[in-house]
Amino acid sequence: MKKDIHPIERLRNINQLLLSGATRKSLIEASGSESNFKFLTGIGWKNKGIKYGDYWPEKFFKVLDPENDIIIDSYKNHNGEKSYRYSEKAMEEGFNLFSLSISEHEAEELLSFVEYYDRINGLSDAFLHTTETIKNLIKNHAFLDYSSRLDLLGDKKIMNVSFGEVYTKSGNLASDSLSKIVSPIINKQAVFITYEPFNRNIRSDEFSPYFIVEYNSRWNVLGTWRNDVNKRISNISLDRIDENSIEALSSEKFIDCDIKFNEILSKTVGSSVNDWRNPDFIQLKIKVSDKLKNHFANNPIINNQIDQGDGVFFYKEIVKTIELKNKLRSYGSEITVLEPLDLVNELIEDQTKFMENYSIINTRGFEKFKSNFESEKDFELAVSDFFKDRAIVNLLNHYGFKSH
Repeated sequence: MKKDIHPIERLRNINQLLLSGATRKSLIEASGSESNFKFLTGIGWKNKGIKYGDYWPEKFFKVLDPENDIIIDSYKNHNGEKSYRYSEKAMEEGFNLFSLSISEHEAEELLSFVEYYDRINGLSDAFLHTTETIKNLIKNHAFLDYSSRLDLLGDKKIMNVSFGEVYTKSGNLASDSLSKIVSPIINKQAVFITYEPFNRNIRSDEFSPYFIVEYNSRWNVLGTWRNDVNKRISNISLDRIDENSIEALSSEKFIDCDIKFNEILSKTVGSSVNDWRNPDFIQLKIKVSDKLKNHFANNPIINNQIDQGDGVFFYKEIVKTIELKNKLRSYGSEITVLEPLDLVNELIEDQTKFMENYSIINTRGFEKFKSNFESEKDFELAVSDFFKDRAIVNLLNHYGFKSH
């Protein structure tokens, strides 16, 4: 006596036949009877079966409508027999009742992503592992055969990127500690850490992490120390944390925080915000040289840039940070800060201290420096050659030195 097949197994067999296309006779055999065939497929049965949305995985209701879309098509095979298969639209959406499936559109999107990043040399191992996983998903679960395109991947690198990795004191990559911090942030758990900032005392304490920020390959964690009576937001460097000390604690020890870090960071350069609860927002206006006009038009300091013409750019709301000042200084004489006045004065003061560090305008060091030259002219030429930046030359003029 033939063993009866479980209805789910019958449905699985029917699904497989409809993926490749099958005759009515084959589908009836897989169903166990003609009435089962009609009931399960909906072919010849009203408002019941696969045709009408029964047995569908939930995700397909978002892209297909059983009332308006044809799910099962009929056709004649090469022998002239009436046959059935999933419709072209259903196949495009990756329709499949059972196994994980990727539609043609999804496969193309994923493959385009992998094809782009697989040509880049210098990406992290974690990223490369992700692209390998995507390639395996396309290979094993896409309806169409993408083997020829997959085989070409990785043959030739056409781009190179360099990420300046930062290491902990123990010599491990600082970024390797991220996983130990990410989970507590998601689960709102405090962590116990040992932290050793530069030129300061080691601190071992409970810390509630809220947000992770990367800038210039340096990873920082924003959070609150439990013993900080003012509950200030501290900005600690990931590479100064002893990775072996990180221990997730119970949620009861977590100090909650409602600061919207993303909103603030969208208006900053870097993460050295003095007071996260009351950021020092300024209105910044700069004027750049003709050489940098197009650069700033296409690469604003932050996204809320307003081009006021003639090389003048305005930022209605930007947080004053150390990184912002460093970025402005990095352009040298090609950029002039017009507003706010207090930032202008800070930059001038910084530049003056810079000059003093080189003993050019330091009274005690000046005579010794000047004595190295046989004439006043030689001295002036040496100064001009050393300080090519016009901003430095202007400062020299300000202090009574001629420049050519």
